Amino acid sequence: LTLGGTGGYCYISTGGVLQNQGTVNWGNGYIYWQGTNPSINNSGIFNIDNAGYGIYYSTAYGSFTNTGTINKLNAYTAYVQYTAFNNDGNIHITGGTLDNSTGSTFTPTSISSITGTGTFSNSGTFSLPINFSFSSGVTFFNSGNISGIGNLVTNGPFIWNGGTIAGSGTLTPNNNATWSSGTLQRTFALNNGQTLTIGNTGSYCYIS
Repeated sequence: LTLGGTGGYCYISTGGVLQNQGTVNWGNGYIYWQGTNPSINNSGIFNIDNAGYGIYYSTAYGSFTNTGTINKLNAYTAYVQYTAFNNDGNIHITGGTLDNSTGSTFTPTSISSITGTGTFSNSGTFSLPINFSFSSGVTFFNSGNISGIGNLVTNGPFIWNGGTIAGSGTLTPNNNATWSSGTLQRTFALNNGQTLTIGNTGSYCYIS
């Protein structure tokens, strides 16, 4: 299935479910949620190869459940907004950024993984009901909120530029980290040999 044309609009509305067990190629088009409980369920391959498009709110919040593989391709940013984004599979970022964006909550499960060499950005909410680790090639950029009981380990670069990191678990960067702004409300465990750079011009870093 090829999804989206040149700036096209694809609406998933009340009762609408895109159920993929094959391959979806998402190109240069927008996906909009409408109505009641629109959703995407991916147990196949979902390729994101567009130039800065995203999933957006029209009249509803939607859900995207991945039990297969999401491949984020090319050097652009793809946005997932106003979505319950549940990952029970693999997200592989070979280029650019996949942004869990405004109004969205990303929730990994015990077999969830984020791999590759690109960037996973959280400007929405990152919920941790379980322990989760980013692979070493992935940069994790956070300007949103992180919560939950699970531990979070970043094995690639970690860049924190706003939002609140809370919860009873531990945040452990196994690579160099930058904290430009934001509020810390969980344990931040910096290991021997790693470097944390705190602050930026006119920024505020709170430990609460």
